[in-house]
Amino acid sequence: MANVDRGEMDLRVGGQTRTLRYRAAECMLLEDRLGMDPLAFIARGGGQTKFLVEAIFCGLSREKSLKLTPPRVAAWLDEADDLDRTESQKEILYAIARGKPGEEGKTMVKALDEAFGEDADIAREGGGPLHDG
Repeated sequence: MANVDRGEMDLRVGGQTRTLRYRAAECMLLEDRLGMDPLAFIARGGGQTKFLVEAIFCGLSREKSLKLTPPRVAAWLDEADDLDRTESQKEILYAIARGKPGEEGKTMVKALDEAFGEDADIAREGGGPLHDG
């Protein structure tokens, strides 16, 4: 089960629930693959599909046994008829924020709360409709 306070989240893709992890290594990999910070990518109108593929790929990058590739993740998204991409993007952004240490993470959570109009207390605690874990 995912530990939302440590930058983790559960997401059902590829026919099963997988735990995505966003700690320093995964965040750095995601920034490299997007060419910028994830929030900047979203703010500049970066594609939702590209963001989701790269974020899921990076969030699972520690799972070497998956032999994961971005095209495989894209195929999972194509097969996931019940996946709400907008909510998944939002949940991933919150997981990334919670994976960042100290003030950096708190600042990012606050920025997300303002951007999405979330109740700051609920979003910060990992509860509510986005974070049932």
